[in-house]
Amino acid sequence: MHAVTDESFEEIVVAPRSARRETVGVLLTIAGIVALCAVRFALLSRAGGEREVAAGPSLSPADATIFQSLIVAAESVASLREADGRWPSPARLQSEGLPPFEPALLPQDLRGYRWEEYARGAGVDYVGQEAGSRGRASFLLRLEDSEPAGQGKTSSLLVEVWTHPRRDPRVVDALGSAGWTRLVSLEGRAGTVKRP
Repeated sequence: MHAVTDESFEEIVVAPRSARRETVGVLLTIAGIVALCAVRFALLSRAGGEREVAAGPSLSPADATIFQSLIVAAESVASLREADGRWPSPARLQSEGLPPFEPALLPQDLRGYRWEEYARGAGVDYVGQEAGSRGRASFLLRLEDSEPAGQGKTSSLLVEVWTHPRRDPRVVDALGSAGWTRLVSLEGRAGTVKRP
């Protein structure tokens, strides 16, 4: 056998580029992300007043039942308003069989809520407070015509659900400053209420 030596290959060593340019790019990207986060937090702290939380995980099962009932009832309340020309009373909502205004349609331990109506310009607040001593949260359903109906168009409905940990809380325009927590805010035309 013959030994084959091939001297036609030449070994070339390529020096790696400096990592300095890549490091600077990564650091600038991180600094940009931190700056955007700082701006976002600054804007959130200026909004102040209202606290908004996710409705599902922060509510007890009983409170979640009241919350869901209010969301479902909102469009029916708006339909009654369009039919009657005024916001319906809690007694009317009860006679229509709308939970949570109709306690017979709720679980036994949630039937102690009493509902009151507070007119607010183009809107209404329905405040539910437990009549018993179980210490359940108070709820507020705020409905407002954000765009009154005109010729050939339906009104735009703003729906908000709020909760307060105590009985007999103050009902004011700026609910967040009175200790209320907004669970959800929805807006849309009759029949198509959506998250804003």
